[in-house]
Amino acid sequence: MKTIGAILLLGLSACISPKPGVWQTMDLGEFTITVPKGSKVQSQESVDSNRAKIIGDGFEFTFDYGAYSPKLTLSPEEYIQMEEWHMDESFGPLFSILKPSPTLESVVKKDDSTYLATYKARECINSDSCSLNIDRDLYRRYFAIKDSTLEYEFRLPKELLQHDFTVSTTDSTFKRVFIPNELNKHDAGVYMINRNSCIEDNEYHCWKQLALFTSGTVKISRSELKEILNSVTLK
Repeated sequence: MKTIGAILLLGLSACISPKPGVWQTMDLGEFTITVPKGSKVQSQESVDSNRAKIIGDGFEFTFDYGAYSPKLTLSPEEYIQMEEWHMDESFGPLFSILKPSPTLESVVKKDDSTYLATYKARECINSDSCSLNIDRDLYRRYFAIKDSTLEYEFRLPKELLQHDFTVSTTDSTFKRVFIPNELNKHDAGVYMINRNSCIEDNEYHCWKQLALFTSGTVKISRSELKEILNSVTLK
């Protein structure tokens, strides 16, 4: 595969000084992006992906394209779908030792940031060797034990609640654009997947992923930032 630097050398040779209101579309090999004219690309070393920076007047983006590109800031819906609360310090160590493993039955929203996950746990609870039976007091600190179920209450990470998300899906692509309510307090960016590159229809294990995010202080307007991020298109 040709390197990003080689592709860009030809595409950017005709760039001129920035002019307000004048935009250009960059072809970066695997994707395109529309930015103010005069923006440039600075290549970066990378082991297993294509990685570089897009630098313009008042903004700077880092992008990472490949199988191991970061998924960046998840939307609340993705956080629920991917069962990310399993990474909670109060959840993982206790839940992982229950055998047979309880199965998720439902996730119910309690308020804007709090959810209740309910698990079927009959087989474990009825087992004499189940850890839950041995130390119910420990589990009651984190789980509500009701008949044949376990209930776990969790809160969405604050960062997810401080962004505006736009998620769109087609037969071939998934796209998430996210912009923080307060610019420069958190990263803004876009995450995209070529869904045809996913293994066994698993949209979280794909060979062709793009992560593009702000890396530095953003001095352009929110509307311009949104326009740039929405323009990103996988080829």
